[in-house]
Amino acid sequence: MDSLESDDMYAAVKSFEEGEVIENSAEVLEEEGRLRSEDCPPGHSGPPDNFDDDLSDLEVYEQPGDSISPQPSQRTPGSEPNNTLNCVQKVHEIAVHITSSAKRRKRMRNIIRALKLEPRAVIKSVRVRWNSILAEIRRALLLKPAFNQYVATLDEGKTGKQQTAARALKKKLTIKDEEWDIMDELVKILEYFESATRAFSVRGRTSLHSVLSTYALLRSKLFEARNRLSALFESEDPFGIIEALAAGERKLEKYFEMAKDNDLTLIASILHPGMRLAHFRDTKRWGSSGPLLTERGQKLLEFLYEDYRLDSQETMSPAGQSTELPGTLPAQKSWLDSLLDSPSETINFALYPEELRDYFDGRYRYNDKLNEIVLGARDPFPGP
Repeated sequence: MDSLESDDMYAAVKSFEEGEVIENSAEVLEEEGRLRSEDCPPGHSGPPDNFDDDLSDLEVYEQPGDSISPQPSQRTPGSEPNNTLNCVQKVHEIAVHITSSAKRRKRMRNIIRALKLEPRAVIKSVRVRWNSILAEIRRALLLKPAFNQYVATLDEGKTGKQQTAARALKKKLTIKDEEWDIMDELVKILEYFESATRAFSVRGRTSLHSVLSTYALLRSKLFEARNRLSALFESEDPFGIIEALAAGERKLEKYFEMAKDNDLTLIASILHPGMRLAHFRDTKRWGSSGPLLTERGQKLLEFLYEDYRLDSQETMSPAGQSTELPGTLPAQKSWLDSLLDSPSETINFALYPEELRDYFDGRYRYNDKLNEIVLGARDPFPGP
């Protein structure tokens, strides 16, 4: 059984609040409060990390449950485990090292202040929190000079075995400029997934209509990133990111195909007034699957319409009456609304029933403020 399926792991996942942003968590904000309140002499980077009651470098580094071990695919069958860390693993191990004791956290705070960086706390990723690795990398990039100096001074003020251990750890955790660059690329890619997971985690808002479009967008971003990095590195893949992107594409394609085969996700998209059938005629977005989805969607809609017509009394708007909403103030589009940009409808619907023609021809126009209006209508006594 996957460890993520265990009862303990499930309980850990459920302990986090819905939609919680790691950067705004109480623990992170508390540490940033210390950064702003403590005084540090100019040019002072904090005390050497050689206190008798402090943790050993090796004890912290080998602490079970914190380290990210290399994946099995990174090892040759029958060979010994590879102890070389990739750049993401290095960032995590540095974060683990910093947050493992109060004195190390204070030392990092002193370094951040001495370098006059933005007062932000180090974030340590947790396996059971969505997007926590992204938050960890993004924060490390923001504190890049402090991370570099923290590692570079690990052996300062130490002698004997402590110095030997610190230098070995320093060598293992040093992040090269090229590794920082590749993590910057990784953040750009992962932020699309972060936006998607946050949008789909919002309670009380429908999202089924956005499933197919989200898969299509994420697939295109992975494809674009892989092509760009392949051209940059040519035939090489020194950081394994191109292989990782290809693996991500394969995994995404698997679930994308499952979503496309589901009638509910397709009809939900077509019935959304900001999508309709025109949404699937964008060949850049859908490729060869667009016409197939359009044809299948038409048949589904015809079936549903006929079934509904037989079971209910027809209700139509008066002729010529438009249901366009009154003008509203422009607002920044949400993730879900940003997926709705589509070419204009060009299909001939002359043979369809009048109700379907009205819908496809755009009589019932979509306004991206509709959700706010609907939510307001649910509350007869809205606040000021």
